[in-house]
Amino acid sequence: MKASHAETWHLSEPRMEMARRIAVGRNSPKLGRVRNKRETKRASDYEINFVGACAEIAVCDRFQFPVDPTFCLGGDKGAPDLYVGDMGIEVKAATHYPPILKFNRLGDWKPGSMAVVLCHINNRAPSVVNLCGVVFRQEFFSDHFVEDFGYGPRFCFSAADMAPVKVLDEMDARIDL
Repeated sequence: MKASHAETWHLSEPRMEMARRIAVGRNSPKLGRVRNKRETKRASDYEINFVGACAEIAVCDRFQFPVDPTFCLGGDKGAPDLYVGDMGIEVKAATHYPPILKFNRLGDWKPGSMAVVLCHINNRAPSVVNLCGVVFRQEFFSDHFVEDFGYGPRFCFSAADMAPVKVLDEMDARIDL
């Protein structure tokens, strides 16, 4: 990954506590657990939801958007994680290195999302979130590669091949005109 592409965000302790609360809420038996689509046993549901919440908070902070700590037990019904202008954006988190965007199935790309922002989070320092880059729907579907990491084929896109996140600033400026 080109160093100029990654943007590093440091989550404050109140933001980390928010991520912990979101992860706990998504895994609360009293509230009814959010179904996880993971197909590997390397991380718990809590860990997956925690790094996902850290990534979503960092991206919201990056674009100065409020964080929505709520969740829907029935899932998000394909709705994007956030919007930049009118463009639906999905946020994905990776804990492995080098960071790779992975989908279990091509149909897992949310229909309302035009782009995905990939974040890398080191489990030993989860308050440091690297916004690796952004890939747009058309580019992903035409240029993805398939790889089997030991639990079936995955549809992948390398962070090194992504556009810098700042391209979304430029798109947002054009949308606001």
